[in-house]
Amino acid sequence: MDTTISYAVPANALRVYRGFQNQTLTPDQYRATLGQTFMPGTPYMLAPLGLAAYLPGVIVGEPNPNVPNEFAIIAYTSQDAWQHIMNSTLRGRVYNATHGGVYDLSRSGASFPVAFQHLPALATDPFYLFDGSTDWQTGVTQVYVGAPADASVTAADFRLAIRTAMGAQSAQLKSLGADQCVVMPGDGYVVIWTHLAAPGAATPVDWKSLGPKVRTVANMQAQRIPCHGEPPTVTLTQSTALNFIFLRNPEMFLF
Repeated sequence: MDTTISYAVPANALRVYRGFQNQTLTPDQYRATLGQTFMPGTPYMLAPLGLAAYLPGVIVGEPNPNVPNEFAIIAYTSQDAWQHIMNSTLRGRVYNATHGGVYDLSRSGASFPVAFQHLPALATDPFYLFDGSTDWQTGVTQVYVGAPADASVTAADFRLAIRTAMGAQSAQLKSLGADQCVVMPGDGYVVIWTHLAAPGAATPVDWKSLGPKVRTVANMQAQRIPCHGEPPTVTLTQSTALNFIFLRNPEMFLF
């Protein structure tokens, strides 16, 4: 019998990643390694195992060392699927073992976001605004990166400004056609991914609501990178957000 397969995944199945450059590499070497090997290597290695989407990006020329050099959403069907891929498959273990040569592992890392409405007041977790599942390879994804406006903004004040603004912004995002918004806050940075289901939604979200404590580092639309067979290399000379478009393995989405 015919079966309709959905590639939409719940927000709590997203690995939200922050990457800081391995200091043994120059910035040019770091970005060349990302663009030529690591980024295209992610769908190459993980798509057969059930990777649902991969949206990486880089920040170039930002003087604040607390802002990540790279950020990414790596989407799976579930947290259990991620655990299986990383720990019980050779591809997953090989992929995981390659991070040390690219990133400063003492500062880099990933976690699953939690629902905003269930977030404790002092929590520092990444969070998402809306319930439901999203196919991140379709529609449009906008990516905002921010940092504290100046040295007088404390980490606590910065996080509070982000959290307050996001709580107030959800209705406006819905009115713009957003079906998901994922926020990764840190002491010295914030990355916000907004997914809009409408293909023509190209106008960047206005994040003035974040207030005067937040400075805009970049506000971008994720560029679609079609993967015809082997994923292509990418050149990373400026701040960029990407969305690798690859064939998903349908067998991994039938449950």
